[in-house]
Amino acid sequence: MDFDRQEGCQPAATRRHFTRDATIFRQGDVARGWYEVVEGIARVCQFRCDGRRQVLAFAVPGDVIGLEYGNRDACAESLTPMILSYHAFGGEHAHASAPWGRVVRDTHQCLALMGLPTATERLAGFILCMSKRLGNRAAFDLPMPRVDIADHLGLTMHTVSRTLCDLARRGLIRIVAHHHFQVVAPDRLAEISGIDPREFDPPQPQQLVA
Repeated sequence: MDFDRQEGCQPAATRRHFTRDATIFRQGDVARGWYEVVEGIARVCQFRCDGRRQVLAFAVPGDVIGLEYGNRDACAESLTPMILSYHAFGGEHAHASAPWGRVVRDTHQCLALMGLPTATERLAGFILCMSKRLGNRAAFDLPMPRVDIADHLGLTMHTVSRTLCDLARRGLIRIVAHHHFQVVAPDRLAEISGIDPREFDPPQPQQLVA
């Protein structure tokens, strides 16, 4: 990992570079700042007292991680080489400029996926979600292993693999390689999951009306 100061940013903003499979921050660390993903994909997960792991989120460019008070309640790890913009907490109003809207949006999306009753619905929604978050691309790479997807959606790895194969057999997605996917029928994925794809669009800046 190395560091360089961002041009044109506030003094507290620093670019941090991480190699693949690096620890960005650990569960229990004192939170001294937050991160915005510039390049790459990260996994945010939480370990319970019995040792079980819950993958809370996959952070893609534009997402924010590490907005906690006090000690961090989760850890973050890089799934690919990454560039992150680090913003240190600097005072009484340190959180005022943090992008809370994106954090709330991502939390709602995660809860929406977890609330779906079947594995097929969760996987359909997850594939649709990642397609939108990675730039609305029909073809994209998911660098996380199947076990990460399982721990994120509350499923077993076997169920994830079987359900992905079933979606491919039905012609809704195409698995080109182990980590490379193509969305063939986004409307059908939306119908199966019951999720409006527009829910995953980034928030638009508000226009001021004179």
